[in-house]
Amino acid sequence: MAKSFALLIHSLDTSFATVSKLLEARDFSIHVSRSLDEAERVLTAFPQDQMKFVFADVSICHGQAWSRLLEKVRSNSTDLALVCYHPEHAQALYNLLGHNTQIASDLPSTQAVKPPPMIGETPVFHEVLNLANRYGAHDITVLITGETGTGKEIMAQYIHSQGGRADKPFVAVNCAAIVGNGNVIPRA
Repeated sequence: MAKSFALLIHSLDTSFATVSKLLEARDFSIHVSRSLDEAERVLTAFPQDQMKFVFADVSICHGQAWSRLLEKVRSNSTDLALVCYHPEHAQALYNLLGHNTQIASDLPSTQAVKPPPMIGETPVFHEVLNLANRYGAHDITVLITGETGTGKEIMAQYIHSQGGRADKPFVAVNCAAIVGNGNVIPRA
């Protein structure tokens, strides 16, 4: 039996790790969209019978783009459930999907997982941030390269905060500080 497909629409300034883990635990195949326009394109791209659920961060459930998305969902001829939720209070979503235990984000915590602030206005910066959002949701290895002081570690923290391991420790490694054994392989 094929997995149910779920579209997770989440704003750029919040982490979706808790909700993503919940949906994966319920055996959903997940696609993450970081904007309503992207979500609308996803709804158009997938066959209507594959899409079963749309989970939307309540902070983006307003405006003209939201109205267009609602119209697209309403015009869908198959059964499609649309659920708006608050990412910081996902216990109701857990209860809705059949999990009665309290989730870690609702427990008192001494260390909240928040993405570092990302500041930039250039098209290249926005392109890099879009890549970080796209790949941060997946369990993959990401190599970040660049000059000293360009923000590689901040970007790594941002990607870490967007993924399923956001509640796990982030460990930064400065490869330049690792002393080798003196054997250098010359480049050809």
